[in-house]
Amino acid sequence: MMMAPYSYVAGLKGKTKEEALNEIKELRKEIKRLRAAIEEEVHSAEWRHSPSPDVRISVYYDYIDAAKEYFKEQGWEYEPSREEIRDTEFNERLELIKSIDIAISAPTSLRGSVARRFMFNGEEVEVRPFFSLKPPVIEDVSLKIIEERTKSEIIDELREIHMGRWKHKNRIIHGFVLDGTEWSVKIRYSDGKTTMFSGINSYPFNFAGFLELMKIDW
Repeated sequence: MMMAPYSYVAGLKGKTKEEALNEIKELRKEIKRLRAAIEEEVHSAEWRHSPSPDVRISVYYDYIDAAKEYFKEQGWEYEPSREEIRDTEFNERLELIKSIDIAISAPTSLRGSVARRFMFNGEEVEVRPFFSLKPPVIEDVSLKIIEERTKSEIIDELREIHMGRWKHKNRIIHGFVLDGTEWSVKIRYSDGKTTMFSGINSYPFNFAGFLELMKIDW
């Protein structure tokens, strides 16, 4: 059972700024340890514990966000980590999204492969299959408009995913998983810039949540 963010902040009350900062540093260390365990190991022992490591990581990030608000209330200056700066910069550019390409290639998996392009035209969102490079895949998904969600709604949900915290390259290559899963997420912006994330047999800690958001059942 994990405490709520407000309970975590309650534990900071009465501490000095330096003591509160040390608490946040310890949280960052634990997040780094857990992410290394599940993003860099094929079968991490952390998955045997409850709550699951991805849940713990998400909650610890919530603690840090709540602590930042507490710092503001106290009139204390908060120095964000490089990861937090990247995440803020990524979220600030979400309004400029033009399209998102998601490709998952799993030739040895019964789950198959995915190659979808989400295109944003005003508030309208369209999805269509596209050719991925390795291997070429065309899904049985014809061009269609996503009627139940607008661009603004998807962007709001993407902010909660915090993709700016993702590593741009995720790799686990061992002999027994060499033919595993390869994936990529390419984001194009209206100013011509792009952001790319990719991996082989390794995924960001909340990758499943991202696929759920994009309505990809894989």
